Amino acid sequence: RIRALTFERFGVRREQAERTGAWEVEGIPEQVRELYSRRHGRIVEMAGDESGRQERDRAAAESLRAKHAADAAGMRASWRQRAEEAGVDVDAMVAAATPGPPDPGAGPALDGPGGPRIPPPSDVAALIFDPTNGLTANQKTFSR
Repeated sequence: RIRALTFERFGVRREQAERTGAWEVEGIPEQVRELYSRRHGRIVEMAGDESGRQERDRAAAESLRAKHAADAAGMRASWRQRAEEAGVDVDAMVAAATPGPPDPGAGPALDGPGGPRIPPPSDVAALIFDPTNGLTANQKTFSR
């Protein structure tokens, strides 16, 4: 899952917006979210104010195709420019949204961010081979 992967690699955390219930990336200001939330307006513009569900769905599909056909590098440059023109410190915002992995030595998390951590193999081995309380504390041999 993307949510778990971005958390593991970059420390991206999400919070649920009170107003919409949507999951938003922490560290991205509301001002920036609103600046980039243009698709719904574009769909209504394409389909018309009095449009029905089918017309809006068709307009949504058309706008999505146009979105996928765009050049990624050009879009990133455009996004940065638009944010900077709105007075956003893009580098600071990205740093706030991607603080880094929570604990690189702790292993991946089960069920994504906030889930229980999978311990690294060295920790598992230390528990198993602990001479006092480990799995093999009384007998140091393994059998099939």
